[in-house]
Amino acid sequence: SHDLTSGNISSLNQAVKDAGGRVCDLELITEEKKIKLPTRLTPDLLKHMSQYPPSTSKIGLNVLRRFKSLAHLLNKSQIVEQQEQFQYKFVLVTRDDDYWLQPLSLSSFSLL
Repeated sequence: SHDLTSGNISSLNQAVKDAGGRVCDLELITEEKKIKLPTRLTPDLLKHMSQYPPSTSKIGLNVLRRFKSLAHLLNKSQIVEQQEQFQYKFVLVTRDDDYWLQPLSLSSFSLL
């Protein structure tokens, strides 16, 4: 099945492991996560997000959600690296609506 449910997460983890990869963190989100806006919107933040201000735009809020989830992933990967004493060669971040033109071969990245 192409739908990710809690019932098939272990098979996904195994498929990634069989392909030479590793799942560091996986979270199924079933409802929109609330995000806390910075208490002070700095001119720098406003400049970078002027097209979709998070205080008035759902798109801007979703951009912040995406950044927050990426920061969580990077922090989690650093914790796993320290705990298990190894270093990731690269991190693949993907979305559920990505369109793949062909199967991903992790061996293509062996030169990294």
